[in-house]
Amino acid sequence: MTKEKIIANRSELIKALGRVNELCRRLEEAGMVMDNDLQAIIDDSELCTRFVNLLQANKSKSSPKSPIVSDILFKVAKGIEALEKEGLTFNDLQIPIDNPEKRKELIKLLQKRHKSTPSEKKFIKKTKEIKMDNIGVLEEHSLWYKYKSQVWLEKSKQNILVHNIMRMIRGIHNIRELHYYSAPITSGMVLYKLRLEKPEEDIGKLISLAIPINQQKSYKRFMEYCRKLNYPSIFPPSLTPINIEMEQTHFQALWLSVIAEKCTDHPLDTGWEFSNGGCEEFVHSWQLKLGLPRHPNLLFFNTKEDEELSRIRMRNIKTYDHKGNYISLNEGYKKMEKSLSWIHENGFESPKIENCLHLLEWTGNMIEKGFYQ
Repeated sequence: MTKEKIIANRSELIKALGRVNELCRRLEEAGMVMDNDLQAIIDDSELCTRFVNLLQANKSKSSPKSPIVSDILFKVAKGIEALEKEGLTFNDLQIPIDNPEKRKELIKLLQKRHKSTPSEKKFIKKTKEIKMDNIGVLEEHSLWYKYKSQVWLEKSKQNILVHNIMRMIRGIHNIRELHYYSAPITSGMVLYKLRLEKPEEDIGKLISLAIPINQQKSYKRFMEYCRKLNYPSIFPPSLTPINIEMEQTHFQALWLSVIAEKCTDHPLDTGWEFSNGGCEEFVHSWQLKLGLPRHPNLLFFNTKEDEELSRIRMRNIKTYDHKGNYISLNEGYKKMEKSLSWIHENGFESPKIENCLHLLEWTGNMIEKGFYQ
């Protein structure tokens, strides 16, 4: 996949909405309202193009008292163009720029108009009918809910560590795009091959052998990915703490929160379908298209980011392979199905990958039904 195609998958929606909100705030602070002439720019795509050209020609001539407002107007107009490329016309949306309540309606309307990709529309299998009015149906199936509700509420050193890592990550601002590179750490094909080579060896020792091999191989591919696509990216093994024992539950609560709270794209290392964590992370990215779990004591979004914009970002996370090729939900399902078949043929079991197949099938059907919470 070329760099241009990856860029086309970015959520320009988030940028445009952020600019609109910033414009409104600054105009209101300056005692200004959007008059009918400027509103026409929002409603008329041809006029919008003329407005962009006018601002480009006169940007250096902006009034000293309002250079920031002029710059934001220019960015908003560019954002409008980007939205129209996504198939959204402002004749339909009718943004009332001077009404904060209407801006909230816009966000809801954009969410309602969200369209699944063709590969998401028809899932591989049909499961039994799912009652859409079931309270807690998302919480029952959400991997993020499962791990976060366990770790966030416990009192332990691991809990404190996970919290502090998340606080540091949330403290990083103004990153328009962030990729999370799923890489095997304790499991995956490396571990299965070691188990075949040394069937009598203790599993704990084999995992210890697999960790450095996994990290070395996946880090090399991660750096190739970074050099090729040149986006800010997270390599989760580098966030693995030392001198403290962490269980898989703690790691998954951390990794799934990082993806949900900060990331826009989700590339996965080669062989991710043999990794317990890789499969769960893939399912998690697709489950975010169903909305946010509810919990009486926890929030499932980045509290340093506007909730509605967080929802839009999470709903638009895309999954790729390590070369930047898009992986649809169906393709991911088939990969996991094939890997599980290999695992069983070689005398092993993987209940987590089996569960991921079940969850991904459920997720695909819920997306097709239009469920969103």
